[in-house]
Formats: sequence, structure tokens, C-alpha cells
Amino acid sequence: MRHKFCLVEAENYLLHVYRYIELNSVRAEMVNTPSAYKYLSYQINGLGKVSDLCTPHALYLTIDHSAKGRKLAYRELFKDHVDGASLAEIRDATNKG
Repeated sequence: MRHKFCLVEAENYLLHVYRYIELNSVRAEMVNTPSAYKYLSYQINGLGKVSDLCTPHALYLTIDHSAKGRKLAYRELFKDHVDGASLAEIRDATNKG
């Protein structure tokens, strides 16, 4: 499997990228919700699963002062799918590096 990476400079853009990545398995119709796909940080950030493989990003930690509030706020980000314009922008930025 090929993996791509690119630098995400704008902090407010990071959560959009999280949404894009976490919803890939839903867009691919592999699962109905990101919580159902075990290889995502959604289970850690949104549900509180403990893992040594994922360190919370500083921006994630600023979402709310409590762990419970952060998880709830993170899940709220996924109530809607990523719109077509945002998908195109993220894909374009990723492809151009």
C-alpha cells in the first residue's frame, strides 16, 4: 500500500484533515461510521481507546479542557461528511506535496 504525506501548516486546517482521513473508510463504503474502522485515530480521539501508537496533537488537546469534552467535540466534527470542495482542496494539496 502506498502512503502519502504532506506538511499541514495551518492549525485550523488540521481538524479538516483529520475529518478527511477518518472518513476515508466511510467514503469507500468499508464501514458506516469512522468508529467502526479499528485502524483510525477516531477510536482514540473520539471514543477514548487507549493506545501507545497515537499521541494527542496539541490542537486536539485545546478542543476542550476535559477529556470527556474533547471526545464529545471530536465526535461532533463527524456529524457531517466532508464537502466536495474540501475534498478536492485536500486531495490537491496532498498530491502537490
